[in-house]
Amino acid sequence: MKNNFLSFQYGTTFYKIPFDDIHFIQVKDDYCTIVAGTYHCWMKITLQELMELLPQQQFEQVHRFYTVNLRRVTGVGKNFLLVQDQRIPVSRNLSPAFNEQFIKSCS
Repeated sequence: MKNNFLSFQYGTTFYKIPFDDIHFIQVKDDYCTIVAGTYHCWMKITLQELMELLPQQQFEQVHRFYTVNLRRVTGVGKNFLLVQDQRIPVSRNLSPAFNEQFIKSCS
């Protein structure tokens, strides 16, 4: 049975975050910042490694530095999307894949 949460350790703190609570993930330097509701937590992991831990049907990389939870997207523009009130850039190269995945998630 597959878990419905992301679990990891950062420093001396252990985290267990339900996938549905994750809004988006932002990459900066060697860390991924996981934004879930009002809190942020950091993982020293590459985005590619982190993407392997997330359900593919729920999360989509939309930019070199961003992956979003499709269930948290509240609006879509030409080169951006909204997750709650946060504007997330969408790269031209990844836009077609995101649009396809987003339409599937709305069905």
